[in-house]
Amino acid sequence: MEITIDISNTPQGIDTKSCFNYLWLRYVRGFKPWKHCLESLVGDNDTYFDRNMLLPAKYVLNPQRPYNHIYLCGELKNEPGLHLAMLPQEGAVIEYKMQNGMVIRVSNARQLPITKLPEGYMGMPWDFVSCCNWQFGIQYYGTGGWEPKPVQ
Repeated sequence: MEITIDISNTPQGIDTKSCFNYLWLRYVRGFKPWKHCLESLVGDNDTYFDRNMLLPAKYVLNPQRPYNHIYLCGELKNEPGLHLAMLPQEGAVIEYKMQNGMVIRVSNARQLPITKLPEGYMGMPWDFVSCCNWQFGIQYYGTGGWEPKPVQ
């Protein structure tokens, strides 16, 4: 089953080569709760996705190793972040609309919800608790028995 990601062109007036501050797609197979952001998600990045990719773009995913989840993450200039967690599912379609009008359409995958965590969760600082990548990892992988060391 092929999973295809189709990113529409940006609205007029937005540079299609530099509209992202960052953009990556990772085939996730684990989680390191002692890290946050990209470093917390164990897996391989798909090198097709980066901040300089030309839009519009259509791409068939091509993972090189087994994975559990797919995570597309990006930040458009002057917009909230893009956090799209997915699982393969034949026939399913995700249509993710950005605030600037760009549309990301994914075929043969379903979107997974990412639940926000309460402030101070597990005694962790805000940069962890507010990180959507970390929230995803906690929700779908747990801590594996890891506990933060108390601050002395």
